[in-house]
Amino acid sequence: MVEALIEPPLRPRLPAYGKALLLERRLGQHPREITVVYGDRWSGVKHPRLGVRPLQYVPGQIDWRVVAGVKVTLLDRAEGLAEFDIEGNKFGKFYALVGELAAMDAYVVCAYPDGNEWRYQDAEALAFACRNGRAWPSWWSDDLDARQRRAYSAYIEDLDVTAIRKRGDDQEK
Repeated sequence: MVEALIEPPLRPRLPAYGKALLLERRLGQHPREITVVYGDRWSGVKHPRLGVRPLQYVPGQIDWRVVAGVKVTLLDRAEGLAEFDIEGNKFGKFYALVGELAAMDAYVVCAYPDGNEWRYQDAEALAFACRNGRAWPSWWSDDLDARQRRAYSAYIEDLDVTAIRKRGDDQEK
């Protein structure tokens, strides 16, 4: 009898530019905001940034710990936001990515082009807009909603602390 070969689960890997950013964070350099580019064009986005190629992205196979506890601006350069069917509760990979980032306790804001301008919507508002009746979309949950709210509060608190420190430094001069 021949036994079936069982493949071990794939180990999550860091996103593009993730190794350098993780090293910086381990050295105590914690950015206030990280930009994640969803698309094939990553140029023109300043550091710290991470990149995700839509055709190569498989939900659940990227290690997102590098975004834990910071604001993440998710740039949609591949029109991933347009891949949805609310009534059928079917959403593209972009939405799975939003959920994965929020699961890391990051405050997630989605940015998408609208003509010549970029529009911004936080993940909680996006999830609420994708509700069918009272049910969350497949990529969101009560837990993610609570995490997003806490992450937003922590982000605002951090901004307040930074502003108070800056005021104190300015008064000392």
